Amino acid sequence: MGVEGPLIAAIVIPTHDSAVAETYKILRRLRNGLVPLVDGDLDGNMKVEELRTVAEPPNLVLQWRDAWAIEDTIGWVLKASAGDALADLQDRIGQEFDDIDALVALFKQNKGPKRLKGDYLAYEEVASVIRNQAGCRKRAAMLLKAVTSACIGRYDESPLLHRDNGKSSEQCVVLRLSP
Repeated sequence: MGVEGPLIAAIVIPTHDSAVAETYKILRRLRNGLVPLVDGDLDGNMKVEELRTVAEPPNLVLQWRDAWAIEDTIGWVLKASAGDALADLQDRIGQEFDDIDALVALFKQNKGPKRLKGDYLAYEEVASVIRNQAGCRKRAAMLLKAVTSACIGRYDESPLLHRDNGKSSEQCVVLRLSP
């Protein structure tokens, strides 16, 4: 069973201070078919609930697996070619980290001199490494295929997507992305 709706174009829209519901309410007046993506933590759970209760909720909300954020997903993609990706990133980013998990921690760090969160150039380096490593490209493609399947209403075709029946309603389906 899938979510009904037209094919939509994917556009990533970062929110200010994680104002997902507020951003959704403004943008839904401009375009149908928006699919919010939220973290799999307590804050993400609250954002899902807030989205479900707006006057015109989204037909679909994507949520990362329990306790995951985008940084964890980046780590999952990189671990497909962990040794080569790690060596490449250590040369490119200019910070010390012993493994992919330590790199993920730097991307999650909001404050301090070594933080990478919001460092556009560091994200570009990660994207370059993903592009250059076959295992990373394969995982990234799996993830993008899952998101696409969800958005076109064919989430039952992806092993990375699971309907969260506890959070879903008749108006809003919540799918967990579980790489």
